[in-house]
Amino acid sequence: MPWAGAITYIRRGEGWLSLSVVIDLFSRRIAGWSMQCRMRTAIVLDALTMAAGRPVPGRGLLSHSDRGSQYTSDGYQTAPRGHGITCSMSREGNCRVDAVVESFLGTLNNERLHRRPWPPHMEAMDAIHEHIEVFCNRQRRHSILDDRSPAGYEELDATTLTRAA
Repeated sequence: MPWAGAITYIRRGEGWLSLSVVIDLFSRRIAGWSMQCRMRTAIVLDALTMAAGRPVPGRGLLSHSDRGSQYTSDGYQTAPRGHGITCSMSREGNCRVDAVVESFLGTLNNERLHRRPWPPHMEAMDAIHEHIEVFCNRQRRHSILDDRSPAGYEELDATTLTRAA
């Protein structure tokens, strides 16, 4: 089961907010995410830790990202091993592998953020939290998931796996 991660900037009235996400490519769930004022290694570690806290079927999980400094840092390269996760990075200039996560970030910008400056920090964080946890993970339907939401697809898969066992 692969994951993909990326970081984006969000303009707000007080400056910039960074958002790091980890998407489960099997179910399209935003499995982990973190928002911080500065784009340091901690932001990707926090998103990875949140994702790793979810039930992961089996070992051998692959977590893919671009070659940003946060992902190539020693701190990030070491942390996933503790969760049984292998890091993967795209070749320089190869954006195809990151398409799902980049598409999510683009959709977030177009649908929720509208490329406008947000007022206070907390208002932006609350809006993004709601968009990810309520809309994207529980309501948004994906054609690749047979027109189900990520949560609905995971429930269906869990039911199918239970019946098969």
